Amino acid sequence: MNLIQIQSKSKIALFALAAIFGVLIIFVIFSALNKSSDKKSSPPSNYTQETPIESNNIAYPTPPPQEQKSTIDEKRQKILQKQISNNEGDITLEQNQNYNIKYITSPNVFFVTIYNEPLNIYKQEAARWFLNQGLEDKDLCYLNVRFRPATKELAKNNPGFSSLPDGC
Repeated sequence: MNLIQIQSKSKIALFALAAIFGVLIIFVIFSALNKSSDKKSSPPSNYTQETPIESNNIAYPTPPPQEQKSTIDEKRQKILQKQISNNEGDITLEQNQNYNIKYITSPNVFFVTIYNEPLNIYKQEAARWFLNQGLEDKDLCYLNVRFRPATKELAKNNPGFSSLPDGC
């Protein structure tokens, strides 16, 4: 082989090596991007922190008829007398291992945070707590009672779960 043949073959080999190296770099970059987007979309398996209450995600039912408004306000005040604690307007009314009930003064909503599955069973149990305070089923709609899973994992495992009281 002469010098010209060796130079042309080395150029081809160098070009092939550069192409392979470029493909490897692109593969590594895409793999890293996919791994980082996977981490953002799913919480870690040990995630236990409650999801924050976002007032802009609250679904409000039809307000009570005017003649029932004062009765609803009286029932709300009666329930608020059962408070366990008051943390700057976040009033805890009931707390156990399966759910807690808080009244948030602004936006005037009772939030029931459910910690365990089955969510619908504990939702009914929390609704019974309200009924035991002298409310009727329709009052839960008018009082702005909202139910929510405590974690994103619970919400993900129960996609059909409704934040509204049954019948609202």
